[in-house]
Amino acid sequence: MQLRTEVSTYLSQIPTSTALSTYQSHQSTTLAFQSWLINQQHNPPQLTAKIVAEYATYQLERGYEPKTITGQACTLANLLAVIHKSDPSHEKARIAHHIPDDADMATQVKMQLAGTLLQEKSPNGVSEEDVEAFLNYLQRSEYGTRTHVYAALLYYTGSNPAPLQELNCNDISIESKTVTLNLPETHLPVSTGIHTTRTASIPANVAESISTYLEHERDTSSEQQNKPLFTTPHGRASSSTLRRSVKRASSDLSLWPREPDRPARTSEQGSDSETVILPSDIQWAGISKTLNEQ
Repeated sequence: MQLRTEVSTYLSQIPTSTALSTYQSHQSTTLAFQSWLINQQHNPPQLTAKIVAEYATYQLERGYEPKTITGQACTLANLLAVIHKSDPSHEKARIAHHIPDDADMATQVKMQLAGTLLQEKSPNGVSEEDVEAFLNYLQRSEYGTRTHVYAALLYYTGSNPAPLQELNCNDISIESKTVTLNLPETHLPVSTGIHTTRTASIPANVAESISTYLEHERDTSSEQQNKPLFTTPHGRASSSTLRRSVKRASSDLSLWPREPDRPARTSEQGSDSETVILPSDIQWAGISKTLNEQ
């Protein structure tokens, strides 16, 4: 059974420095999952988030507590991320997306796994359509600028802002249309060094805009050793600088008058009469779009 080999390999990679209780929890969760697959006569050629969601649904039907189901789903999301070389947080969202939303307990599990990623709007009150309109504006009016490339990568990779800020030029392959990103150290496979990066595909038009940025728009940085992708004349652009550039660009585009049910803006977000899109909104929209296309 392929899964048995993948699980055994994954468990053997967990460092001995990891707490014994953590290792035992991962071991018991993966063994129970394998046993369920065998009983279901379910031997998939490749483990997927949809299959893990079926397992979570089975547990819900058997009366498991939502906290227990969520914890085991998180463990299996880590396994999925290692197998598929993906982001564990994305795998959690995929699992949640495939769990039927037909009971309060199921809703609890879905929210614990994916949070606001399953909602119709971001916590900032921004919709997918708002983000798409903003990206179209950047494509027309700020093509190949740092802000345009940063926003496009947020959307098409679904990455947290920090790994994008850390990108170097050699992390981008224009020819293969890929970007290699560091993963946040909030997940066991990352913090233990088992799985620390992922490679995401990007559309051809985004690769072309990056090429334009590198040739014509990127500031020559005094930081020559790593050749950071996003720069100012003084070196690598900070997260706050990139955040401000997105906020400023979205302020230049009035996407909507304030709707009656839209929450009031904070001073950081801007006035109630304008849309201010933040990097987290773009990441949210990119992941949401991917989930809705599955």
